[in-house]
Amino acid sequence: MIETDDIVGLTSLVAMLVGGWCVLGFVFRLGFISEFLSRPILAGYVFGSGIIIVVSQLEALFGLQIDTTSARPTWAPSPAIWATPTGSPP
Repeated sequence: MIETDDIVGLTSLVAMLVGGWCVLGFVFRLGFISEFLSRPILAGYVFGSGIIIVVSQLEALFGLQIDTTSARPTWAPSPAIWATPTGSPP
């Protein structure tokens, strides 16, 4: 099983590698390569990014708990919504 420290380290490594590729692309002026991508692909990428951002903010906005460990995410109200000063649901 992969440990949490390993996941953090691998995530940091991937972020640094992607950042390095972006810097290299900027230095060597490789932006013209994106001209070869069709409009539907670019639109799908932007739309998908927007969906991911909106869904990731639903938890904070509506107090939902989103289980992303399964193939079909399930949403449930956060227990914090029902918290009262006495600590029991209404």
